Amino acid sequence: MTGRGRRSRIHACLFALVVAGCGLGASATRAGGEYPGWSDEALPAGPLGEAVALGKRVLTHTPENAAAYSGNALNCTNCHLNAGRMPYSAPWVGVWGVFPAYGSRNARVISLQDRINGCFLRSMNGRALPMDSPEMIGILAYMQWLSRGVPTGMSVKGRGFLRIKSPQPPDAERGRQVYAKKCAVCHGADGQGVFGASGETVYSMR
Repeated sequence: MTGRGRRSRIHACLFALVVAGCGLGASATRAGGEYPGWSDEALPAGPLGEAVALGKRVLTHTPENAAAYSGNALNCTNCHLNAGRMPYSAPWVGVWGVFPAYGSRNARVISLQDRINGCFLRSMNGRALPMDSPEMIGILAYMQWLSRGVPTGMSVKGRGFLRIKSPQPPDAERGRQVYAKKCAVCHGADGQGVFGASGETVYSMR
């Protein structure tokens, strides 16, 4: 995983801790309440609904539903919290209408499919999804469904990650205690990661 990928993962973990500890979840949800994608509603009927359901399964239980493309035990929703519906934790609500977009990592304009595959290649340590695969179509269908009601080209409030400003100065000892209590269960005592059933390292901070 790249340094930038590690920082993004750490940022997501820290945000999850702040949400749990400070009650931020309720206020964040209200921030985007004007769009239906923030809430959990019935999926559309028919083949489109089936594609949306598949996409949600791939994103929330990635190794089980995209085994050929997943290289570790991470789910996409380890970073994109609440099935991609949590404001300020890289939600997918509205993302459908903001691509193509310039990607600074790629130094070019990329499609939403490119962005999805970027996660599979880096964060998931896996393989790119074929553009016409059921998994890719399902992911796109789910993101489009979450984006219903959001005007095309609009960046919704709550997009990306919330910048966390601590009211207290950095404290290495307090950080050690928080890590041991909240982070080590997945990342290991020294950030070495834990090991999946087939022996692969997952959740490594190194």
